[in-house]
Amino acid sequence: MDYDNRLNAILSYESPNFAGRAWRDLGEVILAIDLQNEPLIEQLDKLNANDPDGWLCGRAGALKGFVGSSRIKVVTGGIGGSQYCCDHEFNFPEKALQCDAIDILSVHGYMSKSSDWAYFITGDKSVLRQARSAAKHVMVEEWGVSTSFQDNFNSQVEVFNSAGIPWLSQSS
Repeated sequence: MDYDNRLNAILSYESPNFAGRAWRDLGEVILAIDLQNEPLIEQLDKLNANDPDGWLCGRAGALKGFVGSSRIKVVTGGIGGSQYCCDHEFNFPEKALQCDAIDILSVHGYMSKSSDWAYFITGDKSVLRQARSAAKHVMVEEWGVSTSFQDNFNSQVEVFNSAGIPWLSQSS
């Protein structure tokens, strides 16, 4: 598959900053590699059908093979986009939870209220419960906070910190 060849070429790149070692061998400095940023965001039919072609797990398996025994983890990349936005609420389709090659489920979200984040992270929707039952890690990978949002940055951060979920921030 062309995409797998592209991933392999990227991971084969020999870094001039690390004595010419390939990126695939830099597990001490590369935490994880996304399958792709929001790889199925424009494919709602496939998301609604739980990835019938097995694209997610197939690419994760290819990535796992390319990094070999390295400590580099495979991350979902936010699969279908932001929770509570744009009809793309597919951060955790069942096939991603069941795929042994996926190590970390990444959350993408642009929610304006802390209570929406709490519902999604630890409440009734609880991505933590789903991930733990599948022996997966969770991180907030893409998150936007705007001054027009109902709850501010600190209020939203408290949800993640209380749940023990690592987060990376993107401001809007």
